[in-house]
Amino acid sequence: MKRIVILTLGLLVSTLFLTPTYSLVIAGTGATLEKPVYAVIHYLRDDGNYGDHTTGNYNDFWGLHLWGDAEELTEWPAPEPFLGEDEYGRFAWVKLASDATNVSFIVHRGDAKDGDGTDRFFDPGVNPEIWLRNGDANTYASQAEAQGFVTVHYHRDDGVYGNLASGDYNDFWGLHLWGEAVDPSEETGWEEPKKPTGIDDFGAFWDVLIVDASQPVEFIAHRGDLRDPGPDQSFVPLEDATIWLQSGVETIYSQRGAAENVAILHYHRPDGDYGDPSSLDFNDFWGLHVWTGAFPPVVSWNDPIRPDSFDIFGPVFKVSLVEGAHELAYILHWGDEKDPGPDQFLDFGTYGYEVWQLEGTDPERPYILPQLTVLTVPEAIHEVVNEVENLVADGDLNQGQGKALLRKLNNAIKQLDQGKTAGALDKLQAVIDQVSDFMSEGILAPEEGQALIDAVGKIIDAING
Repeated sequence: MKRIVILTLGLLVSTLFLTPTYSLVIAGTGATLEKPVYAVIHYLRDDGNYGDHTTGNYNDFWGLHLWGDAEELTEWPAPEPFLGEDEYGRFAWVKLASDATNVSFIVHRGDAKDGDGTDRFFDPGVNPEIWLRNGDANTYASQAEAQGFVTVHYHRDDGVYGNLASGDYNDFWGLHLWGEAVDPSEETGWEEPKKPTGIDDFGAFWDVLIVDASQPVEFIAHRGDLRDPGPDQSFVPLEDATIWLQSGVETIYSQRGAAENVAILHYHRPDGDYGDPSSLDFNDFWGLHVWTGAFPPVVSWNDPIRPDSFDIFGPVFKVSLVEGAHELAYILHWGDEKDPGPDQFLDFGTYGYEVWQLEGTDPERPYILPQLTVLTVPEAIHEVVNEVENLVADGDLNQGQGKALLRKLNNAIKQLDQGKTAGALDKLQAVIDQVSDFMSEGILAPEEGQALIDAVGKIIDAING
């Protein structure tokens, strides 16, 4: 999950980098800052035992004692339970008071406090999403830092991952690892790749220890000298603690739903009453009516999609998507009762393919997860600068070509700093024109050039507001 700062006037962005980027907003110039509505506190217990909150006895479960800028404070004998669930562990969501800057908390079960026993706090305006781990007094700003490893998932349509018991690297699909993020104990020789940690319903997966979440994990999936898909690949743990790979595809997916072209919607009601989805009568349960983006489209109001599964948060709906879908149109309903009411549209470019929604949510800000990452226009331009520098470092552009683009991008930032919006727009348009020339001349591959053009185009749209 990503950190957020949400702005009320923003442009939703589906592509800024050369790999898919979700939960990203570029704020239009002149936009006013709006604080997050919820903070999310993730909590991992290595033993998986979070207790039973349904007893109502605070000695029976791990919960949060809250004070400070939370909208609803807790009494010591009535902590807030961790009622969300994701790949990391459990999480709780905290509705924030307006202009919240200090949420104070203690994780406890009865009178036993986790961590070092001292009071803890965080500023949700800076980090509205934090990660905790049992027995650890630290408060982490990313999942990868909290758990100390990343996970690489790999799917093959043939389901064949080789003989993992073999000592010959020709007999199994392994992971060649290097990079500044990778723990030295995990670095591999080509003929001694890291074997999969396990096989699950997606495919093979590797848990890789890291030492610096801000640096890239470099890797190649290979069997003998056969690489899949071929080029060296990398990702940054601070951005993604888990990635998903499809055999033969160069794209690195940040979510399983993106890798499988499936939308996943988690839904929570405080009363825990979701009805009986085994019933044939749509008046007996909460279901999901879908249309645009769904495959096949479910057009019958009287026959909504039933939950695929349930977890502690509530029902989990999974919806197959048409190829190239940009959004999923849906309504949660029980009979003719809708929650929250209006038609809803899950924009994959903004929120990704997996979301968590509460009963009675604000239709304009419908999800507690994922949190949105917001960039100001200068920050967004700096991200494009980083991508150009990466293209030069990788040899896709030479030094002169890179400098020509960087000069225009940096001048655009200077023009904005001086309040010269028209000048900044001219510089950004010049970047698009030059990238287009690089593509037509065969200097930049179409996917690389178009990613830059799309990113700069979104920035121009944000400036124009």
